[in-house]
Amino acid sequence: MIIGIDPGTTGMGYALLDASTDPATIVDCGLVPVSADAAPAERLLAIADALDALIARHAPSAIALERLFFNKNARTAMRVAEARGAGQRRGRGRDRADPRAAPAVRRRGRARPVIASVRGKVIARGADHVVVEAAGVGYKVFVPRHPSGDEVLLHTHHVVREDAQLLFGFETREELALFEMLISVSGVGPKAGIAILSVSRPVDVAAAIAGGDAASLAKAPGVGKKTAERLIVDLRSKMGRVAIGSDGADIPDADEAVTALRALGYTVAEAQTALRGVPPATKASTEERLANIGNNLT
Repeated sequence: MIIGIDPGTTGMGYALLDASTDPATIVDCGLVPVSADAAPAERLLAIADALDALIARHAPSAIALERLFFNKNARTAMRVAEARGAGQRRGRGRDRADPRAAPAVRRRGRARPVIASVRGKVIARGADHVVVEAAGVGYKVFVPRHPSGDEVLLHTHHVVREDAQLLFGFETREELALFEMLISVSGVGPKAGIAILSVSRPVDVAAAIAGGDAASLAKAPGVGKKTAERLIVDLRSKMGRVAIGSDGADIPDADEAVTALRALGYTVAEAQTALRGVPPATKASTEERLANIGNNLT
């Protein structure tokens, strides 16, 4: 159950949505009126009490507050902002006051990740992402390396923020599990996790953590020595909990461009990094792919 709130200068509009049905259904909606002559404290208290009653009656799993769209009338903007603040404070304060509240109520106000995988066709490729079309919708998915084919199944980590929703995709569940272990460490965000997996195979990342090899981990862009050491300290004892696969299982040896670069003395990680943003083997010949590497090799 989701409750949507539209706080105003003289009251509060609300609607309750049952998102478990398909399509979603409106359970209840209405307006909490407040006299225009009421004192500011009375107005805010009436809004807060009405929200309290709605929460107690329906136990919503999320609260959605309409954004503030006033940009000229400062007085009106302040009155609406006060009402939004009353709603936010009452929703959050209720959680702290009653620690026995149901888990769904305690998560109120936090959007929960819902996209666990994306299956479809790659219709565009960027330096650090692909766009996968699924059921007519194009999903931008950040990836550590480009899938070799166009028909893909990516296991995804869905990040929901106030200003963005991001998808990070992996071709195996094991690599996704490793990624989620990486970002569980303080100071390591999704972009850093992707960077680590983009320069080293999952099996090599796991080996570096287990072996205390901070230098290998610090090769990733944006990952310094201190972060690498923190990864080792926090995850070293946990490496046995995720099955990464055998050496070489994560990078297909069938890629002739990778094989050619390895023959020239480059590591698999360096070859994969150089080929990022280059058309896949299904779209270009080995010669064309190598010619498009440009300055990616150092």
